[in-house]
Amino acid sequence: MEREMDHMHASGVSWIFAIVILFICALLVFHIVFTLWKQRSHLHRLSEQHSTIVHSLPMSLGMISTMTICMVIGAIMSHQLSAAYIVGLLAAVFVSGVISFPFQDVIPLLDGIVAGTMGGLMGVMVGVMIPQIGLYTIVILLTILFAVTWVIMERRIRSQPAK
Repeated sequence: MEREMDHMHASGVSWIFAIVILFICALLVFHIVFTLWKQRSHLHRLSEQHSTIVHSLPMSLGMISTMTICMVIGAIMSHQLSAAYIVGLLAAVFVSGVISFPFQDVIPLLDGIVAGTMGGLMGVMVGVMIPQIGLYTIVILLTILFAVTWVIMERRIRSQPAK
């Protein structure tokens, strides 16, 4: 049992890898917020039409973004578990709130923050527990999934008719 606990704290990532992933995630979040802010009147009309994209976009992007970011945070801070969870929680609430803010409605904002918080705490947990080689692979795959999710959702928003 003691050996398993030592293994649990043996994860971590190189600083260069962490900075690159966090930079890519920051660029994606900036692009998401910039794009959604430009289209906020279109988003408001979609919200009035009760479009499912108004709820699924903040939830999906909130969860995948914070899971990716907080997995890196968990890996970096794997030896300070309490601090990792607190930093992950704060980062998750902030990032998912920023992504959900352009919707200018409380329900999508709450949807995004709740899903983002869950994703952030799961990310910290996985970042602390997974061995290093698996961590690199999962973080890279989650970053790709984050980018692909945004590209697909952006196309879906643009294809929605504005009445």
